[in-house]
Amino acid sequence: MSWMAAAITVSGQTTFQKIYTSSLDAYCFGAYQTNDEGYIITGIVNTSGSTYKIFLTRTDCHGSILWSKVYSTSSTIGNISHRVIQTHDQGFLLAASSGSWGAYNILLVRTNASGVTLWKKTMNGPNDDLVNSVIETPQHDFVIAGSTNSYGSDAGTAYKDVYLMKVSDEGEFIWGKTYGNPLAYDEAYDVVAVPDGYAVTGRYIASEAFHCLLMKTDTAGELQWMKCYGDSNQYACGYGIANTYNGGFVITGSSTLNKGSFQDFGDAFIIRTDGNGDTLWCKNYYGNNPDYDDIGSSIIVNPDNSFAIGNATMSYPTTGFVPNKHGVVVVDTGGNLLLAKLYEKGGSHYPYLSSGKSDKTFVLSGFSNYFTTHFNVMLMRLDSVYNAGCNTTDV
Repeated sequence: MSWMAAAITVSGQTTFQKIYTSSLDAYCFGAYQTNDEGYIITGIVNTSGSTYKIFLTRTDCHGSILWSKVYSTSSTIGNISHRVIQTHDQGFLLAASSGSWGAYNILLVRTNASGVTLWKKTMNGPNDDLVNSVIETPQHDFVIAGSTNSYGSDAGTAYKDVYLMKVSDEGEFIWGKTYGNPLAYDEAYDVVAVPDGYAVTGRYIASEAFHCLLMKTDTAGELQWMKCYGDSNQYACGYGIANTYNGGFVITGSSTLNKGSFQDFGDAFIIRTDGNGDTLWCKNYYGNNPDYDDIGSSIIVNPDNSFAIGNATMSYPTTGFVPNKHGVVVVDTGGNLLLAKLYEKGGSHYPYLSSGKSDKTFVLSGFSNYFTTHFNVMLMRLDSVYNAGCNTTDV
C-alpha cells in the first residue's frame, strides 16, 4: 500500500487523517496506537482479481508505514472484525477469519515487533468459525471471542453459538467453549477481562428476537451468568464492551427499541451495568436530517469516567449517494450527551474508536471511498476534544 495524508497541528498536538491508497480495494477493521505511539492496523486487501488477503500494517507516530504483511485469503461477506493487540513483549497477535462464507476458520498470527511471524495457528472446523475480538490475559494467554457452527448446539446447522477460546502465549490450545440456544443465532462481538474471568457482549435470541447479550465466565470459561437486553419484535445487539472504574460494564451497539419494530433503522445505545450485569441506565443516541441507522461499534472509558463510542451513522446530510459516515459520541457518567462529531460527509465505513497511549488522544479508523475511486484504509488521530484537524463537524 502507498499512502497520502494531511497532517495539521492543533494546540500543540498533531492530528491527522490519512488515506492509504492502493490500486484495489482495502478495508480496515481496526487500528490501535502502539506503545511507541505508532499505529498497528488490520483488515483485508484485494490483491488481485477476486482474491482478498488479511493484512497487518505498522506505522510510525506520523502514520508513515514501517512494514506491512499479508496472510491467508479471506472475503468481505460476514467478515468485518479482524482484531490485533500489542502483546507483553511488544509484539502483536492478529486474530482474523480466513476462508469464505460458510467455511471461515479462525486464524491467529503471533509476530514480533518487526512483523516477523513467531507462530501461526488456524482453527479448521468443518463449518463457520469466526473471530470478532481478542484480549491478552494477565498470565499472557489469549482469549478469543466469536461464533461457531462447527461445534456446540448448532454444529452442522445454518445457525451459530457464541464461541470463546483460550490459547497460550505459544499458541497452544487451552480450552474452547460454546454458549447459546439450539437453532438460534448467538454470537459474541467483544470480550474484556475481569479479575475472576471474562465478560462478553454480542447478540442472543430471546423471545424470538435478537437481544443484546452480556455474559460472564470464570477463567476456565464456565458460564457464571448471562443477561439479555431488548424486547419482542425489536432488535438489539452489543458490539463493544468496556470495564468501568467501579467494577461494572458499559456496552454499545444498535437497537430499534426507540422505534416501531426490528424493521426500522436502529439507534446507537449505551447500557451501563453493575458487576452483576444489572442495568444502571440505558440511553439511545440517534441522528437527524435524516434519522437513519446509527450503530455504536466500539466504546472506551476515559479517565474522567466519561464514555466515548465510535458511531457508524447513516444519519445527517450526505455528500454523494453513500450516506455512511464516521462519528463519535461522548457522554458523561450518567449517559448525558457531551458532544457528537462527524468525520467526512459520506462513503466512510466501519468506524472503530480506540484510546491513545501516553497523551490524551484517540484513534478512529475504518475505510472510505470518499476521496478515492476504491475503498481505502482510513486512519485518524484525534486530539483531546475529538477533532481530526479537518473534515470534522459538530452535530
